[in-house]
Amino acid sequence: RELEEECSRLRDDLADAHAAQQRANMAMRAKDMEVTHVRAEVKAARDAEAEAKAAVQRAATAAETMDKQVAERAKSMYEGLASEMQNKHIIDIANFKTAAEAREKEARRH
Repeated sequence: RELEEECSRLRDDLADAHAAQQRANMAMRAKDMEVTHVRAEVKAARDAEAEAKAAVQRAATAAETMDKQVAERAKSMYEGLASEMQNKHIIDIANFKTAAEAREKEARRH
């Protein structure tokens, strides 16, 4: 009879140990899933950081390109305006010279 009670207690202890082992296994799986989830979040954060850095670099490159284009346009406009003013000045001088020559001829006739 004592042997049966001892066997019964041992079976209960074994069942309790088995249940505890299953709970421990489930807890380990849950921890593994949590670690996997955290790793995925860390990777997503690193990817987002890398994309943000790339976007900043693209924006800086675009701004630099735009600055160059604006400077080139301004230079071109300035050169065009300077050329236009120079041509107008040359024309004005030519007109003045022609008018002066015409007045000189007119003065010689009289």
